[in-house]
Parts: sequence; structure tokens; C-alpha cells
Amino acid sequence: MTKPLLIWQPDIFPDEEREIAAKYFNIKDYHLSITPIPMEPFVMRGAVSTASRLGINLSRFDCQKWVPWLSEHMISKSFEWTIPNELCKYEDWNWPLFIRPDSCKKLFAGQVYSRDKWREEFNYLKQRNSEKILTFIAEQEWIGREWRCLFVGQELVGVSDYMYKGEILDEAGQRNITEELKNYAQTIRANDYFSPEDNLTIDIGQRSDGSYGLVEINFLETAGWYAVDKDLVYARLAEQLK
Repeated sequence: MTKPLLIWQPDIFPDEEREIAAKYFNIKDYHLSITPIPMEPFVMRGAVSTASRLGINLSRFDCQKWVPWLSEHMISKSFEWTIPNELCKYEDWNWPLFIRPDSCKKLFAGQVYSRDKWREEFNYLKQRNSEKILTFIAEQEWIGREWRCLFVGQELVGVSDYMYKGEILDEAGQRNITEELKNYAQTIRANDYFSPEDNLTIDIGQRSDGSYGLVEINFLETAGWYAVDKDLVYARLAEQLK
């Protein structure tokens, strides 16, 4: 049986993952500007910008689209939208703040910024003429461990911890993955915002009182998968195209 097509962008994800993917897919490397959009169904693995060039509309992963649907689950209950130069203009913002771009294209890293650190980031955005992009801001919330939950369609195919107290772990793993955590992720995935065939990641953090909250969602095929069973993920993605 002919394997389905996977468009692979080199130098984004580990070579070891590519070797796993080759068990399930016919892999074609993506090359900027010379790789046409395939006529047949395909899966891609690469950057968000590459997904856009391949005709995949990821606007549903912009904050302003999904936050209103999932606000009851958000790790922080106090948030709003503004633009970067407004954050630098007024003195009464309650620093430090969690700041991220509204767009899933992520022109800068979503993280907690002090006022001085944000001014540095703002100067970088000005150099790129991006000081007026829509930006999501929230009050700082203490978060312990964070997990990435992977869904192919409606199936939870893997969970990995990847961050602790705001720092990416040197080695992601399977720490503290409880049935409560998995059920919480599945509750979010069951929201009417998602269609049955959506492939996505749901990032969940744990507050100081032990409760869970939603950090963000992303497109599965552009996100890091960390310490999940990648054989299972690729097998399920291949099954989607049969």
C-alpha cells in the first residue's frame, strides 16, 4: 500500500523523528519557494510560516479567536489585548506581565516580562516595524509544571511535561501525568470551538494550589512533541489520510 505524503521542513525537528515518520509516510523535503502545494492530501512538519505557504490556514490558533471560547479554562483569569507601544507608554501596568503576540505566527516569545525586559523586546519589534501588532497580556500567574497534550482528531495520543517554573526542561519526560490532567485536556478538546478532525496541542500548567489551567493551543504539525511516543502520533496521522 502506498504511504501518504509528509512534507518535511529540514532543520526544524530532530532527524530521529524524521526516521520514525518514514515508517508511515512518503517524505518530501520542503524547499522555500520551489515546493508547490501538493494536489494530494498531506501532512506537514515544520514552521508556522511554512504551513501558511502550503495553504494551511492557522488563524484559528490566534488568541483572539480561541480565548473567548476557552476563557473559563485559562490559567489566568485577568487578561486583555493591546499593542506593544501602548505597553511602553503608560506607567500603571502591573509589571511583571505575561505577554505574547495574538497571532499564532509568534513574532516574539510569549513569556513573563519585566518592564525593562519588555522595552528590549519592544525595540526589537520596532526594528521589524511590528510595534503595532495585536498583543495578548495577562497578570503574572505562578505556574509549576507544564505539559503538552497532543491530539490527532479527538484522540489524546501523547502527553509530555516540557517546562517547569517558566523554564524549558533540559529533558522532557512523563512526570506527574495523572488521569485528572488527561481528563482536563480532553474536556478542553471537547469544546465546540474544535472540529472533529482538528489536530492540535493543548498546553496545560499547574497553579500553586495544584489546579490546572490552559496556557495555549497550537497546531499539532508545527509544535514540538517532546517526550511523547512519536510512532503512535505518526501512525494516527497516517490513518487520517487513508
